[in-house]
Amino acid sequence: HYDWVLWVCAETLFLNQSISIEDIVRAAEHTTKRSGGLAADIGLVAAAEAHMVSAGVLLLRGAGGRATPSAAAERTMEFLRAVYHYPNASEPRHDTQNFMDQGPMNFLLYGYPVTDFALRSNSGWAVLVDGQLLNARPHASYPVPLADPHPTKTLVVHFAAFNNFYGIRSSWAGVAGFGRMAARAAMNFAAADAMTVEACCVFRSSLHERQDGGNAPPPGSVSIPMPQPALWAALRAATPPWNTDEYMNRWGFADHKWREMPAGGSDAR
Repeated sequence: HYDWVLWVCAETLFLNQSISIEDIVRAAEHTTKRSGGLAADIGLVAAAEAHMVSAGVLLLRGAGGRATPSAAAERTMEFLRAVYHYPNASEPRHDTQNFMDQGPMNFLLYGYPVTDFALRSNSGWAVLVDGQLLNARPHASYPVPLADPHPTKTLVVHFAAFNNFYGIRSSWAGVAGFGRMAARAAMNFAAADAMTVEACCVFRSSLHERQDGGNAPPPGSVSIPMPQPALWAALRAATPPWNTDEYMNRWGFADHKWREMPAGGSDAR
């Protein structure tokens, strides 16, 4: 139903609400055109963290109410199916060590397997924008390597790894820091808009919306469609560099090495 859908984690806040979704799209289009791409090809807009692409804030192209979605919108849906069904991602030895959905998402964006989702595929589907715009940390002292926030240039502030700092009593981290920043962000809402803002932590039992009255179905009664057969076969054959208890930091958190691998590179240790 929508041209674009902005996904944000519950540990994020909107700082400068004068920045619009259209502003983010224009920034992505500018980046794409500089590299010879087409604006119509963009299906995903995200921001890089120090050593990976953040799953905390994603702008995804929708069908816009069209009966026949654009090629970019179709590719976006296929990407979400691939992330959801990425082989072995939910195994206990992989899940937490690879940051749940963030692992499969990054594997796809960095060519495991080689597809048009990859940043280096020249498809123009995935575009990275400045982290200060879409994925800034709440304070320069916040111990996660994100861009520093700017009062006029930052739309989304991300308290990344919030659970790790839950017990910290600080003006810039933990519950106290989040509350302080939330109060600051709330002051930027117009009075009429503030009345429509829901609580930041909303749980839905299903990824699917129901059109018959809006009641969510019981968990497990719906399923995410599988990727197309060719993509599913490629996913099953991929050998991504999973982090494990025995082999940590395999996708470059310390030194960016995994970005230097050839797209679809081997699982060599």
